[in-house]
Amino acid sequence: MPIEHDFWRFYRPLLRPGTYEVGAQVTVTAAPRSDSVFRDWTVNGAVVATTPSYIFTVTTDQILTANFTPK
Repeated sequence: MPIEHDFWRFYRPLLRPGTYEVGAQVTVTAAPRSDSVFRDWTVNGAVVATTPSYIFTVTTDQILTANFTPK
């Protein structure tokens, strides 16, 4: 499961994109730059979490995206 940052928004990446095995428990944390605010985590455009820290178990291939908005 690749993890990406939404590069079209304002961001400060804390986690490099990675690949994880099915069944792995993963914790991701998004930290915005001073000129932006964390909005949500999405998979295929669907919101899966609205907190900067998100813990999940990998069940399938998918792209998790951290989304940010300007202040």
